[in-house]
Amino acid sequence: MAYRNAALIFCLLMLTACFDEGKTETEQLESYHTALEKWRRINQQNLLESLNLLKETTNKYLDGKVTRVTWQNAWIQAHRRWLENSSLGFVSELDQIDAWPIAPGFLDSIVGYPQTGIINDISLNISSQILRQQHQITDSREVSLGFHVLEYYVFARPEADLHGKDEPCSRRRILVGLVAEMLLLDVSQMLRNPEHQREPLLEKMLNRTHTLLSEFNRIGEHGQFSESSLANISVPLQSMKKLTQKPVDLSNYLTGLDKELTKVFLSSLYEAIDLLDSPSGLSEASSSRLLLLLSSLSHNLEDFLRLSERRSIAKT
Repeated sequence: MAYRNAALIFCLLMLTACFDEGKTETEQLESYHTALEKWRRINQQNLLESLNLLKETTNKYLDGKVTRVTWQNAWIQAHRRWLENSSLGFVSELDQIDAWPIAPGFLDSIVGYPQTGIINDISLNISSQILRQQHQITDSREVSLGFHVLEYYVFARPEADLHGKDEPCSRRRILVGLVAEMLLLDVSQMLRNPEHQREPLLEKMLNRTHTLLSEFNRIGEHGQFSESSLANISVPLQSMKKLTQKPVDLSNYLTGLDKELTKVFLSSLYEAIDLLDSPSGLSEASSSRLLLLLSSLSHNLEDFLRLSERRSIAKT
């Protein structure tokens, strides 16, 4: 496995060197930024399409027109698209979009407490305004918006709770439909705001590796209802891998900063992906190794960021 990764990395570095032969540094940077911007637009459009599909599938499920498995697949696809974009720095981390962990009892009845949650508080009308007011109102786990509210109802709540004829069932259907609609709205509004694009890509990637370390230490919480915790680590790493390849070809930019450091970074990235993709899953030994690799990626990106800042200062 290590030999295969080394060979792939060597070929990748050789190809980028050949591809940019004869180009000035300015031309290489312009080509890189142009490709990155195009890739960003494509990924953001894919995200919006998946969220629109999730909204439509949610409504169809509530109307009894699609199966729960279809609804679950729509959620998984949309959340993966979100993870891809956030790991590439193409979207911002906003609490109302991907807040976790959540407290199910804040939303609805739970075992032993049949009258808890927004659903059973008849003094609260189920509306977009109320859901925004209630979101994290006194605690970060009091989540009423975003992916993981939907995840709870898509994967964990009994189907009968959404298809019954009593008032709680009716309120649940309204809440779930609104959350799916507001998720699409919030992401759409965020993408129209250029503010989140200003942070340099390397800095965004560095921040993302810090998040991955936190995810690793809390495996089982993010995506607990869909049992997708490892995807919250593997999908961002796969996205970083794509970013190093064409058409963006970040590896070429990194090689220009430090060739040897780029080799170390790519080797750690590829090995971490292999560990997560292992059919046998993570053992105690491979989990320890993965933690070291994630730490290495974070340190590598810190070094790249410093080198990039020095280059910018030298040009001024």
